[in-house]
Amino acid sequence: NIREIEDEFATERGTRIYIQRDENPLYSDSSITISSDDTVFVNSNDCKLTIGQEEEIVRRFGAVTVYAAQFSGATFHPTCYDYPSEKKIEISHARREAKFRRIVNSANRLGAKVYIPSAGPACFLDGELRKFNLSPETVFSSTGDFKAWLGANENTSWQFTAMLPGETIAVNMAGIYDWAETNPDKFFFESSEYLLQYEGRRRKEIQERKAQ
Repeated sequence: NIREIEDEFATERGTRIYIQRDENPLYSDSSITISSDDTVFVNSNDCKLTIGQEEEIVRRFGAVTVYAAQFSGATFHPTCYDYPSEKKIEISHARREAKFRRIVNSANRLGAKVYIPSAGPACFLDGELRKFNLSPETVFSSTGDFKAWLGANENTSWQFTAMLPGETIAVNMAGIYDWAETNPDKFFFESSEYLLQYEGRRRKEIQERKAQ
């Protein structure tokens, strides 16, 4: 039962769904806001909302309870360009920090109580591409990178909540009050050791795909 909506839609039970689109004609990204009772969830993924669009969310729904957005870069510049290593690191560092600051500014404007880092980092499971995992020469920052940067650069009023697939949280306007964590040691999943184990589990599938 797929229903196409142009802007805002309210269900019979009063849940409101609001769609915004990236105003840059070069992209086709979109953001979704879901409001139910006193909870407002915004998932902008990689949609670069304008300041005006973010202010419109607050005008319609009030302060945001949970904000999810892509925190990692998703481009092969400068990774696959013929730059010296120092130049790649310099460019990547600047692009990572710009991404982090954009997230911080958006979360602050939205009045978010909880931020969930999503849509990243990249995960390369082929041996030829392994070097791009956890490399300072790429824009593919990890959740741990973002958390460390926040600790060194920003004092935020919202909760940074890194989640694994299958985890759930319950929230209200005071923040998280119930979090079903599957693995509190979640930053292990961003380690070289874990990535090698993951690559090993998928090696047969990767070899079969490459053989095709």
